Amino acid sequence: MLKVAAECHLRGLVHRDMKPENFLFKSTREDSALKATDFGLSDFIKPGKKFQDIVGSAYYVAPEVLKRKSGPESDVWSIGVITYILLCGKRPFWDKTKDGIFKEVLRNKPDFRRKPWPTISDSAKDFVKKLLVKEPPARLTAAQALSHPWVREGGDASDIPIDISVLSNMRQFVKYSRLKQFALRALASTLNEEEIADLRDQFDAIDEDKNGAISLEEMRQALAKDIPWKIKDSRVLEILQAMDSNTDGLVDFAEFVAATLHVNQMEEHDSDKWQTRSQAAFEKFDVDRNGFITAEELRMHTGLRGSIHPLLEEADIDKDGKISLEEFRRLLKTASIGASSTDSNGALSSPIPVLPNTTCAQQPNDVYDVPATEVFHDFNAGSDVLPANSSDIMNDTTSVTQDAIPLQEISNEVEVSNEFDNVAGVDVSPEMDDRNKLSVVKVQEERRKKAG
Repeated sequence: MLKVAAECHLRGLVHRDMKPENFLFKSTREDSALKATDFGLSDFIKPGKKFQDIVGSAYYVAPEVLKRKSGPESDVWSIGVITYILLCGKRPFWDKTKDGIFKEVLRNKPDFRRKPWPTISDSAKDFVKKLLVKEPPARLTAAQALSHPWVREGGDASDIPIDISVLSNMRQFVKYSRLKQFALRALASTLNEEEIADLRDQFDAIDEDKNGAISLEEMRQALAKDIPWKIKDSRVLEILQAMDSNTDGLVDFAEFVAATLHVNQMEEHDSDKWQTRSQAAFEKFDVDRNGFITAEELRMHTGLRGSIHPLLEEADIDKDGKISLEEFRRLLKTASIGASSTDSNGALSSPIPVLPNTTCAQQPNDVYDVPATEVFHDFNAGSDVLPANSSDIMNDTTSVTQDAIPLQEISNEVEVSNEFDNVAGVDVSPEMDDRNKLSVVKVQEERRKKAG
């Protein structure tokens, strides 16, 4: 599931309806491949933009979807919900009403105290927790999740796709001031191999000739894999030069880590470790250990000539002529992936073209005339424990349609349709206009033909 998500995200495609029903085994063999299906709600996302519509399945919907500002991270949240259910047999967010489900998703954290969680490994719990982080920038990406120790246990990570967030961080790094770049390099130097295992996987994936350094051509090929972004060769050179602190024309692993760190994740996943690591990075500048970085200490650490004050002023919030630990931490956090939604590569080219008159991505082999309504497919909320039989789960479904309304009004406005087609898995509700009804009927007929 994670690999499908990671590959889709590299192509600018977000599935937006990840749930167990939408993954099917190709055959009955034990080693059968798992296939993702039902891309009817999927869509291409433009660089730097967010989806503002509410789509998906109620129990699997991410909080940012309900807030009308979602992106690829919402797929990872859904996979986190699926994993939680597979491990304990219960839903992480449950209530008797749909309004209650949405409030749970928005306000509460999953419960890892009730049975059987005390008997489940710490590594598994850590994995699920990092997928179910409320803030999208602090959530693991699909590619990062594939590098998690729990997923790699007994296996390797040789075929992990390039991480879109790593490529995004590389594009962002060239925008940062010299001080932010120095600060990130100091922070990177405090981390151990275990803490940056996912970045090692990414570095190895980009370093195709395995010589321990990323060349300009290897960087160009890696950045080209993030298909919605079309970067000119001159921009690729700028990115490499920004990362290449020793100016040897190559990017080694230490330089790579400094440019691709996920600072927001560090603080969210382990606040104590964040405090320790950021203080250690601060002390690389604070030579006299008086709790402040002065202009002279900044000059000593950076080796820069000329006036150092413009550099210092960027982080000196209270304008006292020096940088405190808290000001330094603030500088690091604003240099993270969540700091800006704008890329550094100038004018943006269009992402993968979408077929005319459609709002969603279309499968090459499927006939989807995409309905414009936003559909929630939802399990029956009558029990806190899922049915033991998977076929019972698949049949235990109701459909809810929801138009564009303020979040606080969701529970008052949703209506349960009595015209749900169990075979096609598509809702035809009275509120849909004629064009959309015809679109859904077309999908239903096509699916019936395929089902025989």
